[in-house]
Amino acid sequence: MSKAGTFSRRRFFARVFGMLGGINLAGCARARPGVDVDTLEAVLDTLIPADEDPGALEAGVPAAIVKRIENDPVSAKRYRRLLEWVSGRAREAHRCRFAALPLQQRDHLLKELYHSRGSGLAQVRIDLNVVVEQCFH
Repeated sequence: MSKAGTFSRRRFFARVFGMLGGINLAGCARARPGVDVDTLEAVLDTLIPADEDPGALEAGVPAAIVKRIENDPVSAKRYRRLLEWVSGRAREAHRCRFAALPLQQRDHLLKELYHSRGSGLAQVRIDLNVVVEQCFH
């Protein structure tokens, strides 16, 4: 819920990266761009879940990201690396796919990555930040 004075992930990201306009690409074909689309959708739904406003899924963000991945090899590499880490960590910690986890556990894994230290995950942390930024463009 988004009430004045309360923490809202959506408001935080909106302030940092600008508002996601009325873009709706939900009608785009569900392509297989060389990344796990189910995990991609779960990551996006975790970052920007639906509340009183549409979430990433309802706003068509996955289709826009798939289009970006198909046309930009650097973006494709970033998404593959992030999604592989997320998938591997979900299997390691919970013995299931990331997309099958409840929202709270998905959120916990992404926070674990965001707050991780050390050079081993530095590039994946950067990838996560780029994904968040691209959700709003």
